[in-house]
Amino acid sequence: MADYPDDRDHGAAKLWSVYVNEAEKYDKSLVESWSSDMEGILIFAGLFSASLTAFLVESYTNLSPDPANATVILLTDISRQLSALSHNTTFTPQPAAPFTPPTSAIVCNAFWFISLGLSLASALVASLLEQWTRDFLHRANMRSSPVVRARAYSFLYYGLRRFRMHAVVDLIPSLLHAALFFFFAGLVAFLIPVNAIMAALVAVILIIAFSVYAFLTVLPLVAADSPYRTPLSNGVWAAYRRLVAIFTFPSTHGPAPFPTLVEKVMHGAQSQETLDLQERDFRALSWTLRSLSDHQELETFLEAVPDALELQNPQYAAYFGRLRDQDARGLALRISSLLRSCSDGLLSPDVIHVRLFSCLRALWAIASIPDPPSTWDFAAELLLSIRNLPDAVYDDSLRAMTLSVKTLLQWNTSLRLASLKIRSRFKDESSRHAFEAWALTHLAQIKSNEIKSNEWLLAGKFVVESRVRVSLDEATTPRELSRAQTELQEAIADMIFFQFYVSAALSGVLPHRWEDTRRIIIPPLYGSSESFGDQTMQRIETAIQSTMLGVGVCAATSVMTGTVANSDDLKIRRTKIMATIDPLLADLCSLWRPQEARLMPASLLNCLDTELPSRDWVLARISKHLWSSLLATLLIDNRERSWKSTDQIFRILWSLAYRVWQDAAKPSPDVVHTLSQCVLENYWSRPLALFVKYLLKSKMLENLSDAQSFSWAAIQNLLPNPSYFPPPDDLGQPLAARDFFARIGEAHVSNLASLLENFQERRSHEHYLDTVRRVAAIAFAPLAPVHPAHQTRFALHLQMVAKCVDDPKIPVVECREIVRAIVLSKIFDGYSQSSGVIMKPGTVPRPYVLWIEDKSTRNDMINTLSMFERLVPEVNGRMQRILAKLKNQGGQPAK
Repeated sequence: MADYPDDRDHGAAKLWSVYVNEAEKYDKSLVESWSSDMEGILIFAGLFSASLTAFLVESYTNLSPDPANATVILLTDISRQLSALSHNTTFTPQPAAPFTPPTSAIVCNAFWFISLGLSLASALVASLLEQWTRDFLHRANMRSSPVVRARAYSFLYYGLRRFRMHAVVDLIPSLLHAALFFFFAGLVAFLIPVNAIMAALVAVILIIAFSVYAFLTVLPLVAADSPYRTPLSNGVWAAYRRLVAIFTFPSTHGPAPFPTLVEKVMHGAQSQETLDLQERDFRALSWTLRSLSDHQELETFLEAVPDALELQNPQYAAYFGRLRDQDARGLALRISSLLRSCSDGLLSPDVIHVRLFSCLRALWAIASIPDPPSTWDFAAELLLSIRNLPDAVYDDSLRAMTLSVKTLLQWNTSLRLASLKIRSRFKDESSRHAFEAWALTHLAQIKSNEIKSNEWLLAGKFVVESRVRVSLDEATTPRELSRAQTELQEAIADMIFFQFYVSAALSGVLPHRWEDTRRIIIPPLYGSSESFGDQTMQRIETAIQSTMLGVGVCAATSVMTGTVANSDDLKIRRTKIMATIDPLLADLCSLWRPQEARLMPASLLNCLDTELPSRDWVLARISKHLWSSLLATLLIDNRERSWKSTDQIFRILWSLAYRVWQDAAKPSPDVVHTLSQCVLENYWSRPLALFVKYLLKSKMLENLSDAQSFSWAAIQNLLPNPSYFPPPDDLGQPLAARDFFARIGEAHVSNLASLLENFQERRSHEHYLDTVRRVAAIAFAPLAPVHPAHQTRFALHLQMVAKCVDDPKIPVVECREIVRAIVLSKIFDGYSQSSGVIMKPGTVPRPYVLWIEDKSTRNDMINTLSMFERLVPEVNGRMQRILAKLKNQGGQPAK
């Protein structure tokens, strides 16, 4: 049936419900506006018709003979006849002239009757229109099904459009207006025979009214923002569009006019070409802010601020910058009042959280505007309000937002210093005092709004108040004044920038949108330079030290409040704080980029030696500067460096070589050689130092394998001693590829043998197994003989590993992993494969060498690997091939 939707439409009921809701709101609004217009028209038409009827009663009698005039004529004839009889004369009566109504009466009555007809017609159509609109809504809502209602709305609405009911609605006031003009025209005609002066006066009023009406009809066509229009305006616009379509060509004269005046108004309101668009938008926002009467309305306004400013539209930044500066005290007081309402005890915790979140998020957006403020009032008032909020209203998310907001407010205010230019000490004394006062006020506000625990962390490091007056007073030339001003601006910018990191550490939370906040406040020096000089590095190191101390203060605060029970829990708490602010710590440490090698500060070592998610990224980022600086720190007198720092250095070096080698900058061969000598002379008793030494050598050999040319200078410090090969005759000449690979194969065997040495003592070290795996994976099969000493050492130490298998004190899994790494190493490819190795792309493969030449060593190797067969069954196939070739290997020496 037509009254019910088709079965195929059941799934679209929710979709059509959306249409019904929107259509119902639109149609109700349209019908209500029409109904209110028609009610006004009915009232006016009724009053106007009653008034017009009174005039018609007086004027319509002029259209027929007056009986009083006939009586007067008859009495006149009788008088003349009596007079003639008394004088014995003859009287001949004249026939009566036919009656002709005066022209003025005809015109007057015609206009007034037309006016009355138009007025009554408009009232009739208005009453019918009210009935039609009620019927329209009734029929559209007769069914409950969303699909049926949607189609009824659509059907009936397009019926309105088809039969032009909008035009009928515009026609009704036109009828009433025409009736009014006809009334005035008839009034002029009525007064002409009565009094010419009065007729002229009414005529002038009629002309003025008609002119104004015509002007108001045309005005919307010229000015889209005109509030004045008449019912004829749409018709005139339609006629204008038709004329344009007839006499112009869109291709040569631009686009055609808009279909309706409404669309013209909408386009004018949104057009970016309008010169006063920005001014109107600003006035609208300013009026909105002034008209907000309570906290709830202001909160709703502030909720919308961040979304507007994040559109990357400079217009909105300009709007809110003007709002901030136009009435800074008023806007700040409104927001401060909203903040204080969160601590009066009248709101629930959930409402307080939402309100604070809205306020702080809006303040972050406003403070990020890059235009400098005109006064300090805005930031000063808000910083004071934020500082006075009790700690009870904060959770971690709000505390994180507060950190970013306070930093941005201070940064935004510091921008004002750049605009206070001092041109001359003597000619522009007022500007010098203005700059000095602003700088001192700004510094005082920064100190007063920082966390109290932060004062001792930054004492003597970033305090520059005394430098303000001294620098400006000592400057005598414009250049010196400019340099002093620039230095002070940079000092304040550094102070704000580094306090951002320290404050985060003291609070133990990651600041809200820290990346965006950092991008905004970072001084240009730190964003563009690849390395920094000594003074800048001192500031960076002080910031790292203060930040790490801040982490300790935050953890210690937990002890004082009783949330942490003992020292172990304190360490856990400290690690948690560092993990929370890990991205910020990583970013700060990544700034440590000295121009030349320098001693590593203990705070940086502590940070880089912590297992944090971003540590590897930091190591890779500053690895170029770490190699030489770590080495320089190792080479200083041991008495100037703690045992803990030495362990930290080797752990960082191991991480650089093992974990981030692919992404890190590579050390020079001289650095590796110096480090190896340092380990051999001073740190041979430290297992990790030895691991670093052999891991670095293997990594360097791997990198050199990919080089385009080979020099003796690059590899001589990486080769073992003794060696099967003597140095080349000409040390300055590049090595041939075969000579290079012949030498480094022996170096790989020597490295592995050195790592396997003292397995029982080293195996418990946390990095031992990983180091052996990596060195074994890097090594490749020798392509030339190996010195017997290295053969013997390798077999002997591997045999010691095999003997540990039966030791109950040593876990079998450790032995298994060592054996698995050795067996899978490429040093045995010559024993497990028959093909050769390609040293360089496009070259002929070189055959492998059976490098275990010594018979005793070969027998030891066979016995050792045989013991391992049951230990690592997953590599039995490769091991069987190695054993078979070892057993079949003759005594003929390799070539």
